[in-house]
Amino acid sequence: MALPRSIRDLSERFSSLPGVGPKLSNRIALYLSISNRKLASRLEDSLKDVTAKIRLCDNCFNVTDNESLCEICDDGQRDKSIILVVETPLELYSIEETGEYKGVYHVLHGIISPVNGIGPDEIRIRELLSRLKSDSDIKEIIFGLNPNLEGDSTSLYITNEIKDLDLDIKTTRLAKGIPTGSSIEYMSSQTLSDSLRRRDGVE
Repeated sequence: MALPRSIRDLSERFSSLPGVGPKLSNRIALYLSISNRKLASRLEDSLKDVTAKIRLCDNCFNVTDNESLCEICDDGQRDKSIILVVETPLELYSIEETGEYKGVYHVLHGIISPVNGIGPDEIRIRELLSRLKSDSDIKEIIFGLNPNLEGDSTSLYITNEIKDLDLDIKTTRLAKGIPTGSSIEYMSSQTLSDSLRRRDGVE
């Protein structure tokens, strides 16, 4: 006997989320439909609020509920001469939690991955290069991408593009104390702080 159609439909929606499999999605759907309808109603309101208000920063493509710039780009105390490049906003906020980094960011919203059909034009590389060309005050790019083949390839691609543009910008990456294949999102604040301080050059 199958679950009622409306619960199955809800479960399918949850199973499309990262890290949520069929069994977990069924449990969530059942819990919301039977045990906690007030929470279901609040979730509905929150989802409507997020879809109505959240957008991407015009400058760095971080998520924001501001009209134009995110709080980081709009902060006059941040060092605008350094840009830390990350894959998603999750890595950005992990690094922010360290309190170590005082520069600004650029969120690519992906990494180059030929296996998955993702090339340079599918992520925010073009916008990053436009920032670099239009702002002569930028002196360093730090790559805060996950230490795997795709992350390294993306860093190298952007570094070569910067060289081709003949821009006087230093390119570095988080120190290799971060284990290969790990995710920056789950690194401790201490590990990320150490990696920022001991960052390496990109060749």
